Amino acid sequence: MTILNIRKYPDPILRKKAKRISTVTDEILRLVSDMIETLEEAGGVGLAAPQVGFSIQLSVIKPLKENPAVVLLNPRIKSVKGRLIMEEGCLSIPGVTLKVKRYNEIVLEAMNIKGERVKLNAGELLSRIIQHELDHLNGVLILDRVNLLKRIKTIGSFRFKAIA
Repeated sequence: MTILNIRKYPDPILRKKAKRISTVTDEILRLVSDMIETLEEAGGVGLAAPQVGFSIQLSVIKPLKENPAVVLLNPRIKSVKGRLIMEEGCLSIPGVTLKVKRYNEIVLEAMNIKGERVKLNAGELLSRIIQHELDHLNGVLILDRVNLLKRIKTIGSFRFKAIA
């Protein structure tokens, strides 16, 4: 397994809509293993393929270190319930946390690594992590989930840190 380079804002791949996966190949299975190892090394709870340079609809989610990672291919939210605002960070925008409004509960359909369709009911933290990773698959960042003034202030602050 390999630790992958996590792409940082403003890398253009983070703004691209990822392509659907038609077949689970050995290459995809290797990427899944590398992404899980990268996620664990980075200390995150979720990682999407575009964040490591692959514009495909794949994400790995691991909110608890002791549990195995959940792997989602071609995920789609089918229903939602409730709203909640919480602080979020992102491995691709290090050092930045923003208050983001998300659905509190979701029902999700995706493909697993065996190529089977699966349905997942997720609430609270798991729901939030999944929505964050799905945003990455659609070229959306947490910066896009806040008002314009906060976005401009955050981007300016982030760019200043990168230059310093």
